[in-house]
Amino acid sequence: MELSATTDLNFQPSFYDNGDSQLALLPIHYATQPDVYNLSITAGEQQFNYLITVNDREFEVQHLTVDEDTTANTVGSDAANREWDEKIEPLKLVSDPQQYWDGQFLQPVQGKITTEFGMIRYTNGSTVASRHSGIDIAAAAGTPVLAAGSGRVLFADFIQLTGNTVIIEHGFGVKSWYYHMQSLDVAEGDMVKQGDPIGKVGSTGFSTGPHLHFCMSVNNVFTNPWTAFEQGIG
Repeated sequence: MELSATTDLNFQPSFYDNGDSQLALLPIHYATQPDVYNLSITAGEQQFNYLITVNDREFEVQHLTVDEDTTANTVGSDAANREWDEKIEPLKLVSDPQQYWDGQFLQPVQGKITTEFGMIRYTNGSTVASRHSGIDIAAAAGTPVLAAGSGRVLFADFIQLTGNTVIIEHGFGVKSWYYHMQSLDVAEGDMVKQGDPIGKVGSTGFSTGPHLHFCMSVNNVFTNPWTAFEQGIG
């Protein structure tokens, strides 16, 4: 039976065959306003309506100082932002029709968490804030970075904004993102297993020191990595 879903959460889920059942993922963006939202699922000629409550959450504020040359060559560079838009943005909507991951995801490197998911960040005294799409894990340069889950390497290359970067598609649009690495150990198209080394911690791109910026997303919505570590996805 064909299933479809609509919501007023600015994200329209797709259903995927998952064994004898079908699975749809509905991520909640960190900027979603607290409210009650509608979800309608259509199965053949039947329609089922549900209400989804999004609760309020406070995010911490961070004031960051970054070298002016680094800023000018990354977030302040039109060329760097165009490169991101051309090479990375189209990848967000890639959804392999099979599930590669199984269960909980793995924290890809151990270390101090210096910036949490969703933090409101002001850089170099700016009055305009940005939001942090993942978590920053401080670790020594050269520390191996491991694949958080099994999947297909969607991107593995250097770009100005995020330095040496890897994106892994885990199926159904679930992705993990790894930024600022010193070097890469995988190439686009490689199939990796959870725990495989994919690169080494570094400080390339928009970075203040050796660390891994790690994100999880469902298509174009970044989600809290701690949910993937502690509960899994789906």
